[in-house]
Amino acid sequence: MGSQSIIGHEQGATRPCVIMKVLPAVQLATVIPLTRTLSILRFPYTLEIQPSTQNGLSSTSIAMIFQIRSVNFHRFRSKYGILENDEFTDIQNLISDFILN
Repeated sequence: MGSQSIIGHEQGATRPCVIMKVLPAVQLATVIPLTRTLSILRFPYTLEIQPSTQNGLSSTSIAMIFQIRSVNFHRFRSKYGILENDEFTDIQNLISDFILN
């Protein structure tokens, strides 16, 4: 993909993410990046996630399903927690709609 610079609305900063799929054979994980910028909710394929003891988030975050991507394992810094089942299912449903429609 050539240059590593960020273009347009691509996400480039270090940020929390939701790991959707782990591919150990190629050391990649498919992730959904999160942001604390609540105004991003104006875009389709976003989901608000409230902080909880289980997910380890410190503030309300928005899952940006439209920014789904794969990243190398070496990019991960630490684990915050685990999403509640309902939120993970909501993200799966949004991914399915995003890809298939």
